[in-house]
Amino acid sequence: MSIHRRSQIIFRIDEAYLISAWVASFLWGCFTVLAAYAFYTIISIRKSRPPNKVVTSAIVVLYCLATAHAALSIRRLIDAFIVHADDVGSQRYLADIGAGINKAKDLIYITSTCIGDMVIVWRCFIVWNKNIPAIILPVLLVFGTALSGYGAIGHYFVLETANIKEVTRWGTTMFITSLCTNIIVTLLTAFRIWWIARSTTSKAIKRYQTLLLVIIESGALVTITKAFEFGLYKHAPGDGLNGLNAMYIPFDCMPQITGIVPTLIVIAVNKNMTANLTVSTYPSDCRRGALRRGDVEAVTVGKIQFAQNSSQDPDETEFSEEVPSEDVVPIPLQDDKPEVVVSMDQPGVYHVQPVP
Repeated sequence: MSIHRRSQIIFRIDEAYLISAWVASFLWGCFTVLAAYAFYTIISIRKSRPPNKVVTSAIVVLYCLATAHAALSIRRLIDAFIVHADDVGSQRYLADIGAGINKAKDLIYITSTCIGDMVIVWRCFIVWNKNIPAIILPVLLVFGTALSGYGAIGHYFVLETANIKEVTRWGTTMFITSLCTNIIVTLLTAFRIWWIARSTTSKAIKRYQTLLLVIIESGALVTITKAFEFGLYKHAPGDGLNGLNAMYIPFDCMPQITGIVPTLIVIAVNKNMTANLTVSTYPSDCRRGALRRGDVEAVTVGKIQFAQNSSQDPDETEFSEEVPSEDVVPIPLQDDKPEVVVSMDQPGVYHVQPVP
């Protein structure tokens, strides 16, 4: 009878936890510096641009969770290599994922994951001008992540001896739903920015590219880490004593990464890397060149709500630019007819005139 082994690579669990603690501590330091700078930018512009309460509160909560998670990781290493070094042994102690301190870490991890996923869903919601249908699927996926995550850890609280196979199924669902959430939301956000940017002026193209780069790279950072984590999770042994235990490295780093990403977005917005962009959308007739000389058409100014505008509700963010009255937008007409320019007579109303 042959025994199937999921992995032939040996990576000890104590090595994995030592490396994960070092990397997580480094990321926590980065998170601390970025969070401090983010709040500095918030304070420095609070009079002209009230802070977004949702994202700001989320960063505070995520930082507290990341700090608690890092502290518990260090405490667990002390218990493994000092307190229980002679009786249980470091490997067996760390392999006991039902231990109280590990259950606390897992609860923090799941909570941090859900909050982080909700932040990126909120970001997508704002970028889509609060279009509810755009985020229905991501919201359902976040609830699925919470249900499966707390369901997995719940086995250790409700049952005296958890069924490893059952916990693994719940955990797999949690990883998959969270990964899908990040992929879908990143694509939706990037698509929305690209779609609106098609109508922007050349002056704003670089700033749109900057925003698109921030969105894609920040979303990709979390997505790639989650994909890497899930891949290692599928190859991890059930008992933690043999095989490949490298999954604990990204697992312990996720609370830090989950908090760093929205913090980077806040810094990018507050430093005007993504603000003051002109986005104009014209009626379909206007795009086909159907407007005639002297026509006055109400032309909607398309907006990507992302950065904060001082004249609006602090909870509502905006990513747009006031279009000066002298600004004109050339629109080529079909059938080789003369070009016209569209100038704004009043907010939201443009006047069509021939090019002088």
